[in-house]
Formats: sequence, C-alpha cells, structure tokens
Amino acid sequence: SRKQISWPSVLLTVALSWIGSAQAQTLWTNAGTGDWTTGSNWSAGVPNSSIEATIENGGTATLASAAAANSVFIGSTGGNGTLSITGGSLTLDVHSYLGYNGGTGTASISGGTWSSTGQLLVGAYGNASLAITGGAVSAGESYIAYGGIGTATVSNGTWSAGNLLIGYAPGLAATGTLTVNSGTVTTDSITLAGSQDGIIAATGSINLNGGTLSTKDITESNGSGGAHINFNGGTLRALQNKPIFFVGLDPGDVQLLAGGGIIDTDSYNIGIDTVLQGAGNL
Repeated sequence: SRKQISWPSVLLTVALSWIGSAQAQTLWTNAGTGDWTTGSNWSAGVPNSSIEATIENGGTATLASAAAANSVFIGSTGGNGTLSITGGSLTLDVHSYLGYNGGTGTASISGGTWSSTGQLLVGAYGNASLAITGGAVSAGESYIAYGGIGTATVSNGTWSAGNLLIGYAPGLAATGTLTVNSGTVTTDSITLAGSQDGIIAATGSINLNGGTLSTKDITESNGSGGAHINFNGGTLRALQNKPIFFVGLDPGDVQLLAGGGIIDTDSYNIGIDTVLQGAGNL
C-alpha cells in the first residue's frame, strides 16, 4: 500500500494527516518512451479509474488519447519518471503526484487535458517540474513544493486549481516557483511560503512574465524563506472584491521588473497596501 496526502481546504491550519491507500497498482515497465495505452508497458496492464499508475523506472509515458487512473505517481520512492501529454485526456479519480517520496517527476502538457478530482502536487517530498505549453490542466487544491522542490511553468494553455499553495514545509524544507510566460492560471486563492512550525524554511515565488494569473487574493504565510512576486510583463487579475488583496506581504516582496505588469481589477474593488518596488511600470 501507499500513503496519500490529505489536506483540507483551510490551508496551513490543519496538521498533515495520512490515509493508507488500498488501491490496486500498475507500474510502468518501459525504461524508454512508450504509449500510455499500450498494455505491455505496464506491470498489470493499462490503468483505469480503479488502479493507481506509477512511473518510477526512468521511463517516459506519452499520451495522445483518452486514459484514466485512480491516482498517478510520476517519479516515486527515489525513482524517476516522465509524463508527456500531447493530446487526448488523462482523468484521475483522486490525486496526481509529481516527484513523490524522494522521487523526481517531470510532466509536460502540450495538448489535451489532465484533470484530477483531488489534489495535484508538484514536488511532494521530492523534486518535480511541470511544464504547460498547451492544453488544459485542472485539479482541486494544488501544491508547488510540498516538503520538496517544485517548479511549474505555464507558457500557453490553462491551469485551473481550487487553491494553490507555493512552497510548504510540513517538516522538510520547500522551495516552490510558479512562472507564467503566457496562457492562463486560475485559482481561488494563493498561499506563499508556509511552514508547519514556522521554523523550517519555505519559499514561494511567482514570476509573472506574461499571460494572466487570476485569483481572489495572495497571502504570505509563516515560512522563513519568504514570498516573492516578480512582475515582468504579465497580468494579475482579481476574482472578487477584496479589501486587502496582498495579505502579509512585506515591502520588497513584490517587484516591478523592467517589463512592468498589470493589475486588472476586472470591475471588483480591491485594496493594496503592500509597497510595490522596482524600476518597472504598473
């Protein structure tokens, strides 16, 4: 069996709990590159909505048609794995993990859809990178670096998340970075740099170089590594009225680089009392 992260919607206020998984599993066996939908690439056949799929042998699974799994682990238990979605759809009944438990996971989405009813974790006690250059990714609560190192780069396409946490240290240090070059990222709220005890380092960064990042608010939590938001050509869009849009961010945390940026209220009333610094224009 395998452990799964269970974290309620109220971020940073509920301790980490663990739920044992009793799901059947199938392991990717192709050490090279192969089609997700080919049964011989898996130890127990092609996964379905009742079976966990794990890629941890250094191989790469490609997908251009419809597929499903209960949960997916890309790079797990010290192993490496890669997922490449160029079309079709991957539907997860529960969670998606990149870089789990000491593993290194890589996912690239250039077309099609990747949807998780539950969580999407990029770097869950491991190292992971997510690159979205097309298509659509959607999940419930999503995390970039959960006790690990995680990067997510959106250069086209869309990413929708219930809540987004960037850099959370639940006992191990975490460094998370979201870079938006183009395309759109939409999430209810964003929390940067959270730590379970407020001592272990957690760093959360956003680089808004282009495209649009839409959210109700952005909060810096208690991680000692701090929060960083760099505008360099992108748009930050409000999703509701908010008297304090940047919560807990200190002077210097929000930088206007040479490309500047746009804060689009979208007709909502928002308040910003954080000092914005840098040479760029807003």
